[in-house]
Order: sequence, then C-alpha cells, then structure tokens
Amino acid sequence: MLLAGGELREGSALLATSGPATVSYLESKHTDWAIVEGEGIHPYAGLTTSMPWQVATDRALLTAGTRRCVVAANGAFGRRYVGFIADVGSVDIIVTDGASPTRGCPPLPARWCAPPPTSPGTSTRARPAEATPRHT
Repeated sequence: MLLAGGELREGSALLATSGPATVSYLESKHTDWAIVEGEGIHPYAGLTTSMPWQVATDRALLTAGTRRCVVAANGAFGRRYVGFIADVGSVDIIVTDGASPTRGCPPLPARWCAPPPTSPGTSTRARPAEATPRHT
C-alpha cells in the first residue's frame, strides 16, 4: 500500500491525507479507476463536499483515473455543498446504496447502480450498471 503524504486533520474520522503534498503525489500517478466519495451530487451543482480542504485532493484523484467512480449514500443526491469537485458528467459511474438517485432532480449524465430490492435470504450485491438508469 502506498500512502500519499500530506496533512491529516486532527479529529477527522476520515483518516485521509490532503493538501499540496497529497495533490503533488496524486498528480504523479495514474490509475485504471479513481474512486471518490460523493457527499453531495447534484445535476447542476455537480459533485461537491462540505470539506473545502479536500477539493484539490479529490480533483487530483479523479484526474489520475482513466475511469472515474463516485460512491455515495442515497441521501447525497440533490445535495449541494461549498466545495465543488467536478461536474457529474465527468464521472463514469455512480454507485449508491438506495433507490433511484434522481428523485426530485433531472436525470444524471453518469451511469449509476444500486442494490436491487432484497427479500429474506437474497444477496445485497449491486447489480451491474446500465447505460440508462432505471427509474422506480
């Protein structure tokens, strides 16, 4: 495992580095997949965070990836925060834990996948992403 240098914020439960040293490290790397957390995902405001100090790090990580994935709780959709990371259209896939993430919003340009409704004794693995989201 490689750990990017940078700053760990005191009291942060994230245990993620950020700052110029982290960005410099990530700018020198290339990945097949870049995976970031989506705290706020909105079709007009884009991918956002409430942690402005994390913006440059998330942007550098997304730039390092050939493909870009956002992992987000269903509650992130429709939310906007102060730190703009990227347009939603620059993301290849969004993985979420709930039903249709477009409730109350126009359709998102990225593909998304969510776990299917479960019955007792069934798997909760996410279904493969589709070219067009299914709206339930």
